[in-house]
Amino acid sequence: MARTSGATLLAVLAVAASLTIMADPAPAGASGTNPVLGVYAGAAYPAAVPAFTKTVGTQPRFAMDFLLGTTWHTITQRLWPYAKWKGKGYTMIWGVNMLPDTYSPNTDAREPRGSCFGLTQGATGVFDHYFRTVAANIVRAGFPVSVIRFGWEFNGNWFPWSAKGCASAYVRYFDNIVTTMRSVPGTHFTFEWNPTRGDLGVGALSQYYPGDHYVDDVGLDVYDLEQQDYPGATAEFTHMLTQRDGMDWLVSFANAHSKAIVLPEWGLGWGDCSASGQPTSVSGQQVCGGDDATWVNLMATWIAAHNVAEATYWDFGTSVVGGRHNPLTAKTLATRFGRPDGGTTTATTS
Repeated sequence: MARTSGATLLAVLAVAASLTIMADPAPAGASGTNPVLGVYAGAAYPAAVPAFTKTVGTQPRFAMDFLLGTTWHTITQRLWPYAKWKGKGYTMIWGVNMLPDTYSPNTDAREPRGSCFGLTQGATGVFDHYFRTVAANIVRAGFPVSVIRFGWEFNGNWFPWSAKGCASAYVRYFDNIVTTMRSVPGTHFTFEWNPTRGDLGVGALSQYYPGDHYVDDVGLDVYDLEQQDYPGATAEFTHMLTQRDGMDWLVSFANAHSKAIVLPEWGLGWGDCSASGQPTSVSGQQVCGGDDATWVNLMATWIAAHNVAEATYWDFGTSVVGGRHNPLTAKTLATRFGRPDGGTTTATTS
């Protein structure tokens, strides 16, 4: 895939940001299904995707949902959430929990129910049968061609598979899961590996990479969000590019491993936010650019410049569009991913 250097891209983005939003061309496929765009619009709630389609003016190719991660029993249940999505016409992305919520995101291996303990168990193969069941459930439900996303945001400290300090166990466990799910007859899965953006103190992300044989796509979760100091939309985007474990890192790493780039989650931020991309600072709080059309426009340019294979917008919570929510963002998404004439494409709802 074609790549753009960081310096060249910054120059392109500076020009793009100076243009009016409506001057940007709609991408190929905008008259029907956008081949890159995905959406998460709520758990087991496909009825929300046509509303997003109407707002944006094109049907997303991908829809994302998550398994219920309370226990192994809920993760392996046969129908949830697959039955909700049957016949809707999207390529599904399934967020598959690497560990259930019975494990805490405590990376101290001495804690018997902490994440490192759980990952170490998984590395031995003791949980493989659960993922064999999950794969069989997905195929049986009619989704043999699916994107499988597990162990996401492992460099954070908020999920039961938080991997700081236990990289080797995370890698071995990831590889076990992929091998197990691929072994189920009828599967044609694509496997994503994605940390979240930024240096979170876990060390080099490369030590957590499961290996080219086990990974199809490499991605980052990217939100218009900072801690305490938000410098404004354009400056924030530049920071996202150049920071350690940021978007320039993603391009370089994916290129080095000949992998497609994906954004499994991207969207607006939350917390104490400015109205529409202005700088803001609030001590000790998460801050963002609010209804930030400038940032969304810059992201759209970056997505196109790097041939991103999938960009799944988080149409939920503070990032939702449609109705009276985030109208500037909604207009920009429609311009960059949909139809500039305001036309809509209706998703299948049967």
